[in-house]
Amino acid sequence: MKVLIGRLSDQPALLLVRARMIRWLETSPTLREKLRIISGFGLVILGIVGIILPVMPGWIFLIPGLVILSEHFVWAQRLLDQAKSYLEKLKQTGKKVD
Repeated sequence: MKVLIGRLSDQPALLLVRARMIRWLETSPTLREKLRIISGFGLVILGIVGIILPVMPGWIFLIPGLVILSEHFVWAQRLLDQAKSYLEKLKQTGKKVD
């Protein structure tokens, strides 16, 4: 088995594949949207697991997941709005968030 070592510019076939892939991603916004939705759900699931398990903080994953999903789903926007209003109430009362 021969190991190929070299620059990308030395291999025109790889440049052609890369150019085609970039062109395909640019012309397919639905694929990009699907990938964003999948990553949003993945972050939300990680956030829920983080809330249940004491190993990691869940809000670090949950909030960005809801932000991504709020661009596509109304329910995620509502949850995000509720979280924002809850944090505003906590700021006004001066309580710490656990």
